[in-house]
Amino acid sequence: MPPPMKTSDKEKLFYEKGFERKPLARWDEAWALLSPRARLLFLEEVRGPVRSEKGMLGQPGVPIRNLPPEPLDELLKAKFVFFDETVKSKGVQAFANPELYDFAARARCFRSARLFQPDAGPDALDRYVRWICYEARLEVWVMTLLHDKGVTTLHSSMMSSAGLIGGHRWPNWVVDYLELPRGRQLMDYLIEAKGPVPITKFLRGVSGAEGTKRATLDALIGHLAIFEDFDPVTHDIVVDLLPSVRAGMALAAAEKVLPSFEIVEHPTALGPVEGIFLTDLRAILLEIASEPLRLKQDETPFA
Repeated sequence: MPPPMKTSDKEKLFYEKGFERKPLARWDEAWALLSPRARLLFLEEVRGPVRSEKGMLGQPGVPIRNLPPEPLDELLKAKFVFFDETVKSKGVQAFANPELYDFAARARCFRSARLFQPDAGPDALDRYVRWICYEARLEVWVMTLLHDKGVTTLHSSMMSSAGLIGGHRWPNWVVDYLELPRGRQLMDYLIEAKGPVPITKFLRGVSGAEGTKRATLDALIGHLAIFEDFDPVTHDIVVDLLPSVRAGMALAAAEKVLPSFEIVEHPTALGPVEGIFLTDLRAILLEIASEPLRLKQDETPFA
């Protein structure tokens, strides 16, 4: 097999720093058909091909005598591995299919970030973003989106991944800005799911051409509106919103309860002696010290 062509960074999308998304759809379908034992065997033992600038190098092999036969046979039939006897003393070994490079790199990203896991650390999102994105180009795109939304001044909390991308408004901003076919439908379906959904099941839940749905989902994942991870039990690939996004959406949708009014039959005072326009002397002194006092026509303070 000839070594893969090296793609320059300029030709890649800003979210393809660690792996490209186009080759993933085929392997996601095959992965969904594997048993949990076969998935775990690939992740723990076979792992994946390693690529350098010169092509495929350092491809690790595992002697098949050390592997359980049934899940190994699943991986072989699904073309996740192939057998070869390159070193006689080691016998027949199982090697990861070189075509799996992007899939295996994404798997390593999942296992490093652990976005949906209960034990995910506070820097999980930052690790994920650094793995998949060219950060300088991501920053340019984020600023472009914010400018489109009319945001010209950024709060300090918005300058970090956790502050902006982890906010509950971000996914809908991305969907509106990209204007992708089926984008709104995919996002609404995921919001209503209220939790992680296997990626293949998720795509089947939305109508439309398979290629169009997959391309839209890849774009939404790449632009950090939707995220991926492994299910902790089955190791299936699932998609979901960030936990912080779901928490923010729930809080925003919660019914606002106004405090009840209490009737006072005999009030002790009708109001502050200085009136209702000025209740804090410090505020008026600060305004006078910084700029001339602004007055209304009735000579009361403007603000």
